[in-house]
Amino acid sequence: MELVIDPEFADKIPPLTEEEYRLLEENILADGKIISPLITWNGIIVDGHNRYRILQAHPEIPYETMEMEFSDRYAVIVWICRNQLGRRNLTDEQKKFLTGKRYEAEKKQNQWRGNQYVSSDEEESGLGEKRPSQNPERTSAIIAKEIGKGERYVRDAEIYANGVEAADEVAPGIKNEILFGKLKCKDKDVMAIARAAPEQREDLVRKLQFPSARAAPGSPEISSPEEEDEVPDEESAAPVEDTIEDVMYELNDALESMIFRWNFCFETHDAIYRQKANQKRIRLLAKEGINYLKNIGG
Repeated sequence: MELVIDPEFADKIPPLTEEEYRLLEENILADGKIISPLITWNGIIVDGHNRYRILQAHPEIPYETMEMEFSDRYAVIVWICRNQLGRRNLTDEQKKFLTGKRYEAEKKQNQWRGNQYVSSDEEESGLGEKRPSQNPERTSAIIAKEIGKGERYVRDAEIYANGVEAADEVAPGIKNEILFGKLKCKDKDVMAIARAAPEQREDLVRKLQFPSARAAPGSPEISSPEEEDEVPDEESAAPVEDTIEDVMYELNDALESMIFRWNFCFETHDAIYRQKANQKRIRLLAKEGINYLKNIGG
């Protein structure tokens, strides 16, 4: 049976090291078969990508498949991420990446359901009532409880994962360096790549690869509460409305992005903003922002 490797699914599987791959191949050859079945969905591999690649080199090795049912592609991605998080020794970077991709997929899955007139779980009962199709809790809250982290960790993980992927588009191969912990970088620096405009990402990736280039002379240090992975979960002490929490998160994200973008401009265009003729225009822009924030603070 010719199975299919879907790049989007395979991308969620943390790669094996050369040593791990070699040992897996040796064990398969010693056993003379694939012991665990390959998990598939409509003929697409969901779990067993590395074993299937080994099979391509050793077609004489027998194997079995187990077909599973999923509602859509997002459900497959959620299953892959949860499965990987529960079965392997992963780096902190890999855990955050998988958590972020799971959160992203579950949100898209819920949005897709929300666009249906009536989902399979919302079919009217004999009494003419609607059965709720989704858990009333926010997706981030559900995941946070399951993995024993704060909601902020889950939301930041999505930005982190997108930053890793954006960095890999600029510098292919950097994703594995980050996720294996070979390239040591702060979470906020990876997340900044996701937030930045496409034309700014090359410079940010270069600063990840060459840390000495991160701090420009005279540029202010970027401070961010995202520096720490763990943020106390205030919801356990005082429940708040979902909409309020969402708005607060968006406001904080907007402020963080503004600070980052201004610092980025100062770092990369040092000569321009140091010219007296330009400083006046910059101060006027800053004053406009200050007045806006003062009105809110007042």
